[in-house]
Amino acid sequence: MHAITTGDLFSKKGVFVFRSSLDPRFAVRTGALALTLAAASATQAGTATAASAGCPQYASTFKSAASANGVSWQLLSAMARVESGCNPSARAADGRVGLFQQRPTAGVDLRSAAGQAKAAAKFLAGAKRQVGSRPDLLAASWNAGVAAVKRYGGIPPYRETRNYVARVMTDYRALTH
Repeated sequence: MHAITTGDLFSKKGVFVFRSSLDPRFAVRTGALALTLAAASATQAGTATAASAGCPQYASTFKSAASANGVSWQLLSAMARVESGCNPSARAADGRVGLFQQRPTAGVDLRSAAGQAKAAAKFLAGAKRQVGSRPDLLAASWNAGVAAVKRYGGIPPYRETRNYVARVMTDYRALTH
């Protein structure tokens, strides 16, 4: 496992999320530089396709977790792509792990992709009850926290959050169209 260093860390109800896996510091340390740079280029150009969007290798895992929690599997897949480059073994130096770069908490099994997806889907279900079902608001809730989304009545004006939401939504749209 490789360490990730970053100064951006957001917390929400026991789940911690760091800057995007499209951050070159993450890519260089995980050895996924070529894949990450290609995804970043496609995302910035708005040319991501369904074949390159999300984490297709975990589609059934995401569908199961999403169905059990009433959220979108496509959103889970897009978020995992942006957070970890689809790497369930990703580890940050500060202890965040997995597909969604979550901080281990009591009662949450993050040892498997299924456990990671279940925890993320559960968070999104709770966020959905508070901010509504718009996928952009749910992604913003994951990144900046539900309280920030509620405080600003939408996507918070934080540059990192706006960039994160844009990348997630590019993948999400590619998966839903």
